[in-house]
Amino acid sequence: MPAAPFRRILRSTTARQAGTLSIGTALAQLTSVLISLLLARLYSPAEFGEMGVFSNYAAILLILSTGGYEYALVRSRTAAEARSLFSLALCTAAAFNLALTALFLAADAAGWGEKVPIPYKYMLPLYLVGAALLQALNYSSNYTEAYRRIAASSITRSLTQAAARVALSLVPQVNGLILGSLLGNAGACLCYWRKRRAVAQTLRQTTRRALHQAARRYANFPKFQLPASLLNSASTSLPIIIFAFFYPEREIGFLTMATALLYLPVTLVSNSIGQVFYKKAVVQTPEQTRRLAYSILLFAGTVGGLVFFFLLIAGEERIFGLLLGSKWINTGRYALYLCPWLLLVLCFSPISSLFDAQDRQKTEMKLNALMFATRTATALLGGYFLSAEHAFRIYGLLGALLWAGEGAVLLRMLHAGPRAYALCALCFLILLTSWGIFAW
Repeated sequence: MPAAPFRRILRSTTARQAGTLSIGTALAQLTSVLISLLLARLYSPAEFGEMGVFSNYAAILLILSTGGYEYALVRSRTAAEARSLFSLALCTAAAFNLALTALFLAADAAGWGEKVPIPYKYMLPLYLVGAALLQALNYSSNYTEAYRRIAASSITRSLTQAAARVALSLVPQVNGLILGSLLGNAGACLCYWRKRRAVAQTLRQTTRRALHQAARRYANFPKFQLPASLLNSASTSLPIIIFAFFYPEREIGFLTMATALLYLPVTLVSNSIGQVFYKKAVVQTPEQTRRLAYSILLFAGTVGGLVFFFLLIAGEERIFGLLLGSKWINTGRYALYLCPWLLLVLCFSPISSLFDAQDRQKTEMKLNALMFATRTATALLGGYFLSAEHAFRIYGLLGALLWAGEGAVLLRMLHAGPRAYALCALCFLILLTSWGIFAW
């Protein structure tokens, strides 16, 4: 019976846990999307472009700041080891951001600060510290399967950020979009206020020996997982920074708005499902993991393909112009260019934690290196030779092709059968054909 797979998905414990995270994330992102409709009328495309550059620098630096140790929390053998990894991630973040602040001061003193213009650069270390603390708290809750707390922090972050951005729009000469991001992290961390004594005790009682043992046991995370995550983040964030050198802030603002409305919700929902999948993949049998992965692909592909993709094709510029205002009409076109890439991210990103679950971080790093090199080269060549519209279109197509390749690797790691490969290939062909008709 065709409905049977969906009933099995909905009745499973994994579905309830993923649902808790996804509902929390969905509510948070719904708030962000709805408030973006207001923010589009309070801020200009240029201010969104400035925020986009800041956010993409932050996304890259956040990976470096914690050393990747927060990802190892879920793999902890004991609660004591989890506490050591928590402390190690925070200590690494503190040291990194002190060094980053010193670097900014030294660059300004030497007169080099203007060569790499970063909006509100002295706010970056503050943002990174808050984001690192929030990540460590969330992964610690994932270790204990406290998914409601993670969902609550996601909602609180979104609400706090939205309220701050609206209020700060009244302050002249200040980009409230950027400052609101800092306050959003602070609000999310306050959801863990009841754990403040436990966190303080963990930091006080963790010894250097425990930190050294944790760092040595999970050395593969800074060696392989961190570079893989860095390359993955940079392959998405660095092209935006490169585009900002070639195109006006207004064009970057359109791309940033399209990303905020589509890419960020997709990645946050997929990360919520992925956290649960990671935990299950560590303890389940290969057959159970394969069935769970198929369920995720079926659900993401169906919802994303039938709702997300075709709604965007049908509405395109009309929807965005109506919701955001006439000055944002190009956002709909740019969102359509990114659509195939985003749909494949929604499908395969949740199960990409399989690389960590199977200790295949080196494979993930190689794939992310390929993504980084090709996307960066595309951004540079597109910036030199193409208009913004053509460069963004090719960038979206390339993203889809790269994620399709990573999806094939993940299917091989799952020991998928020929039917699974054939079905995925057919869906991908239909996706690209439909997209090509409307985007070209």
